[in-house]
Amino acid sequence: MHLYTKSAFLSCLSFFLAFPSLQAQAVQPRINASHVHTWLQYSGNHKFSKRWGLHAEAQVRRTVMLDEWQQLL
Repeated sequence: MHLYTKSAFLSCLSFFLAFPSLQAQAVQPRINASHVHTWLQYSGNHKFSKRWGLHAEAQVRRTVMLDEWQQLL
């Protein structure tokens, strides 16, 4: 090997030995889970007069196809 090629090879080898996390790792199997969530949201502006109005927001989060409460904002 030429001196330049040998030094480049040794540099790459030492880099990958110093950082083993960069080497290929085994792929873990993917876990598939079924989640059925519902998120309903309302926002609106309601004007009462020229000067007064109301801005309203509401959010309802439920799980198991609307059967169980999760969050009410």
